[in-house]
Amino acid sequence: NTMNTPAGSACKKVDTDTGTTDVSLMLDLGPAEIDAAEITLEAPIGDGSFGAVYRGRCRAKAVAVKVLYRQFAPGTLEAFRKEVAILRTVSHPNVALFMGASTTTPGKLMICSELLRTDLETLLLDRAHALPLI
Repeated sequence: NTMNTPAGSACKKVDTDTGTTDVSLMLDLGPAEIDAAEITLEAPIGDGSFGAVYRGRCRAKAVAVKVLYRQFAPGTLEAFRKEVAILRTVSHPNVALFMGASTTTPGKLMICSELLRTDLETLLLDRAHALPLI
């Protein structure tokens, strides 16, 4: 017999027969699918190995939108799916918030995340802003 706390939070599992405790993290699968019609693209802000990144809007919020290129190399779709799977499990104050993904509309595979003021490279190289080491 065991007792658990809800999924998506730190979980303490107590074996009621032996009294032992197992503390682990149960992963929540994050936001649901976003309909491509809910995402509008504005200005391009960058590009990556398998997609372009745009400033956009989703559900009245400013977002960064990664759009998978229509023509892509073998394995790119699988890499896209892995990225979505990983992003759905990450929740940390120092990581851009994953808002969801559009994965069902052919030609419109997109990932939406929180729009940040700057990119990591600029932040790290800007000597005007001292970053704490811890």
